[in-house]
Amino acid sequence: MAADREHPHLTSRAVPGVGGPGHDARTPDGQSALRLHAGIAAVAFVLCTLVTVIFFLQGATVLGVIFGAIALGCVGVFAWAFASRRAARRAGGG
Repeated sequence: MAADREHPHLTSRAVPGVGGPGHDARTPDGQSALRLHAGIAAVAFVLCTLVTVIFFLQGATVLGVIFGAIALGCVGVFAWAFASRRAARRAGGG
């Protein structure tokens, strides 16, 4: 039955955007990709926050809220990449 099988997304350590033999988060390529994802998310958070502030200062509240939500999404991506990297390292990776 489908309920007896493990859920592939919950047990997989694959890193989005990495193909080939280095797609696992425990490999050096996977660790590097997670570091890259976290770095991009941090830069995107800073830029989205600046744009949010500018929109609020100009009175464009709707656009400010939209970019604020995107900035929060960047925080989520950063947290995911950081947690995935730590979990892979604890599991015996590079």
